[in-house]
Order: sequence, then C-alpha cells, then structure tokens
Amino acid sequence: MKKRLSVLLLIPLLALAISSCSRTETPADNSAAAKAAQEQFDAFIEEQYRFAIEDSYLAMHMYYQDPAAAGFDLSAVEIGLGEVPTEEELQEDRTYFTSLLEALEGFDRSLLTRAQQDEYDALDWEVRSMLLLNEERFNYYEQYFAPPNSLDTQIISLMSVWDIRNERELKEIVPLLDSIPAYVDSAVAYTKKQQEKELLMTDFDKVISSCEDVLEIGTDSFVLERLLEKTDEFDSISAAEREELKKEIRAAFERSYLPAFETMRDAMEEMKDGFNNTEGYAKFPHGKEYYAALLNYNLGTYGESCEDFLATFEDCVAGYLSRFQGYYVQNVEAVQKSINQLPSSGFRDYTSILEEIKVKMLADFPEVKDLTYHIENADPEEKLTERNIAAYFVTPCLDGDHKQQMRVNPDNEDVSSLETFITVAHEGFPGHMYQYAFFHDNIESDYIKTLSIDLMVEGYAVYVMFDSLNYLDHLNEADRLVASLDDQINQPVIAGADVGVHYHGWGVEELKDYFYRNSFPVDDATVKDIYDYVKFTPCAYAPYAYGYDFISDLRENAETVLGEHFEVKEFNRAILTAGPSPQVLVKRHVYTYIAKTAMHATFF
Repeated sequence: MKKRLSVLLLIPLLALAISSCSRTETPADNSAAAKAAQEQFDAFIEEQYRFAIEDSYLAMHMYYQDPAAAGFDLSAVEIGLGEVPTEEELQEDRTYFTSLLEALEGFDRSLLTRAQQDEYDALDWEVRSMLLLNEERFNYYEQYFAPPNSLDTQIISLMSVWDIRNERELKEIVPLLDSIPAYVDSAVAYTKKQQEKELLMTDFDKVISSCEDVLEIGTDSFVLERLLEKTDEFDSISAAEREELKKEIRAAFERSYLPAFETMRDAMEEMKDGFNNTEGYAKFPHGKEYYAALLNYNLGTYGESCEDFLATFEDCVAGYLSRFQGYYVQNVEAVQKSINQLPSSGFRDYTSILEEIKVKMLADFPEVKDLTYHIENADPEEKLTERNIAAYFVTPCLDGDHKQQMRVNPDNEDVSSLETFITVAHEGFPGHMYQYAFFHDNIESDYIKTLSIDLMVEGYAVYVMFDSLNYLDHLNEADRLVASLDDQINQPVIAGADVGVHYHGWGVEELKDYFYRNSFPVDDATVKDIYDYVKFTPCAYAPYAYGYDFISDLRENAETVLGEHFEVKEFNRAILTAGPSPQVLVKRHVYTYIAKTAMHATFF
C-alpha cells in the first residue's frame, strides 16, 4: 500500500519574519538541545521521505534518474503501478498518518532551523489534510473513471511521457507494462464496490469509447512506437540485444497493455445499467464535506469554507470586469480594435518564444543556473484537444541533467497567436520550466520540492503568464487586457461553478443563473458542457483562479507597504523560495521579505 508524504501536500510583519527560509540560518537558541533536535528532525524527515519514494516505483522514476546513487534501496521498490487500496489498506493508512502526526508533534518546533520549520509546517499541513481526506466516512469517494482524466486516459498519458534514461530503466519497461492489468483489476474491483455503495460518478460511454479507440489502434499505437524508438537509442547495448528487448516490449504491450483496456471497457459495459451519480459530490451522503476537504487540499489551505472560496471567485470576476470596463470607457476605439483583431505575437515556433522570454524575464526574476529544455509534440493518443489542453509540463527529476520538458498539442495550427504565447509562458518561462529550475537551485529540501501543491504550481504559472504579455513591446494596454480577458474571467467563473455543483448541489438551471449573475452570458449548450466538465473534474480550475488571486493580493500588499522600496524580482524570489507549498509557508516567506526590506529601508 502506497503511503507518501507528498510524492502520486510593520510590527506584525516583523513578528512573522522569524520563520524565514534559509537552511544556513538558525533560531536564536543555538544550544546543544537545539542542535540535537535539529539533527533528529533531519533524520526523521529523511526517513519519511525515503520511505515514500521506496514505496512507489512511479515516484522513484519521476524524481530520480539514478536512485541508487541518491541512496535508495532499489530492492525495496516493486516495479509497477501498484494497486488501488482496499478498505483494510485505507485503515492502515489512517493508522500510519496518525502515528506520523504524533511523531511530528514530539518535536519542539521552536528549536528547529527556519528551513526545518518550513518542513515541519508543510508536513503538519499535509498529514492533517490526508487524515481528513482518508476519514472512513469518505471510503470509495475517490473516482477512478471520471472523464476526461479517467484511468484509461491517465495510463495513456503516463506511458506517452515515460522516459527511458538508462539501461536499468530500459529493462524495467516490460515488468512495468505487465503490472498494468493488476492495477486495472484493482481499480475495477474498487469501482464495482463503489457502485454497490452508490458512490460512483462516471460517464460510461466516454470511457468505453476511449478504450475502444486504443483497442482499434492496437499495436500501431504511438505509445508502443515511442517505447521501441527509445530502445533503439541505446548504442551501449548490441543491436541483437536491442532487437530482443523490442520483441519483449511488443509482447508485453500485446499481453498486458491492450488487454487492460479491454478489461476497462468490459467493466464499464457491465456496470452501465447500474447506479451512477450524474450530479456531483453534493449528492453523496458526505459529498459536501469530502469536496470541501479536497478543495482545501488543492488550494493549500485547511478548514476554509467553500462559501468563502465561492465569494472569492465571484469577487475576482467582478474586480476584473470593473477594471476592464473602466479602461474600456476611456479607450473605446483601442479596445474595439483589439477585440476585432488581436495582433500576433510575432513568433513562428515555440523555441523562439522561450528564448525571447528567457532574456527579458531576468529583469523580473532571479537568474538560475540552467534553463536547458526540450519541446516535442504530445502523442495523438493523448487527445489533448478533446481534453482542452494546449500544452503541459513534465516534472523534472531532482538529479541528473534536470532538463525541463514541455509537450505541446500537435493540433495547434497558430503558434503566432497571443493565446499560444500565454500558454508557453505558463508552461515554460517564466512559468513551470523556470519555476522548477529555481526550486532545483534554491531549495535544499527534497520533501519541499516534491510537494506540488496546485495553488503554488498552477497559481504561480497564471500569475506570470499574464505579466509575460509585457515582454511583447508591440502590444498596447488594450491588447494585453483583451488577450487575457478569457482566462481572467473563465478561470474564476468555472472555479465558482465547481463549488456550486459539488458543494451546493446546483443543477444546470442554477448554474445558468450563476453565470447570469456574474455577467457570463452563455447559451444552454455551453452551460451543459461546463456542467458536465466540472462534474467530473472537481477542483480543476480552482488552483489557477485562487492561486493567481492569492499571489496578486500578496504582491499588492507588498507594494502598498514598501512603496518605492518594492522590487518585483525580490517579491518573486520570496514566493519561489517557499516552494510548491501550502499557503502558510508562502505567506511567511513574503512577510519575511516585506519585513526585511522595510527594516533595511528604515535604518539605511
């Protein structure tokens, strides 16, 4: 059973600044007791982190090219996808997280270094969040077959981006493929039990259609083709060995990968006439509470109310519309011109966009050592267009060359559009590619680097993608406002719809009323499409909208307090050094920056 920490969670300002983020800094207490506590805490975090990595082959592969060199015991890691937990294993998880929290609370936090206090608070938040999400009343609430990110699609995406970086990983491909049926069998068993308990929420037809597409393609699959191509890249082994490996991979694909999709298709066909909730989590007995816990987890918060989240999303829409309308009244002609025809970015390929931003962003962001990257088209079988994905970022390893990777939608025919520019800024520079390169250079804790709280991953990328329009000198203010209009409104509106459907139990008509109240006119067909989307993808939009608003508020506060002493590069450094962490850590790092800057301005 996989148990993990995070890898498949001015006087007032001066007071908050005592929890900064440098591992070399220590609290005022530098006694022998403090040093002993710090050594014990380092050992504790290291032990938990290693246990988490060694308990998950996928986590080990994602984060380490050479796990043995990093000190991991490869013999303790079972190659494969694992299995979906049973009720007994979920109870084991609850026992594990309870004991982990008790062990954490055994440390005197005040004796730890400031970096260790970050780890302490992140782990405390994550364990409490996991205990809440894993409460017994929420057994079988997690959905494995909810399109567009259902298990069939996730397996395709996983194998499409699966990197083979050395001979060991090459030899692990066959057992990895052979592990897929067992994982699928456990997911199907879980889902059948879920249906018996009337806790299932899926679209049978979409899952069936997706599986049939894979089976129709068969061995002509891009997934198989990529694995075979990767095998041919290994000149370190003989041509005869490569050919033998390719035969074994093809055989495993035929005996394991394709039959797993038959299993999923047949299970959906068998279950099709049984119970299926088509109205969101609010219709389950404890659905509202589960959704609230899930939303808090994705937003890096704990115990915040869904009513407050909804109010925030509505305020975001109202605030942006007010700013846009205020500008429009004063600049009608310019705005109309931009609405009728936005200028192009001037770029004809993704690399040119990244190279241009990489230079210009140094005025606003700290320099990092290495921004090596690789871009390629996503496999057609990933169906990015159907899933409404323009591009995505592949999380880099913590060791090795640390090359940043982006996959782009091959159906994108207009690379020169501002929409594409914004997407590249989000996934590339100064978005995720730069973000993770900064983490690699500046955060020592591997645990913090692997947290990946959506609020500070996606929220950060939204924050920088809008600002990146300023790097296009030929755009005027009207162009920038219109180019960002859709995302500025769509993200919080749909995030609010998500809360309405899953927490308040809205139906299509109530959702239509919500759109009308928020000046978001859409036709009936679009309302139904949005309803169907948020129903199966809870919390998908919230980290983007809430994260952007959260960071924007922090920046506005910093600018207000510091005035002429505010520096955007130092503010960005503060949010980045917090890592992909819960809100409490991010606020602490920003308040520390404000307090130190204010203190320096006062005395110098």
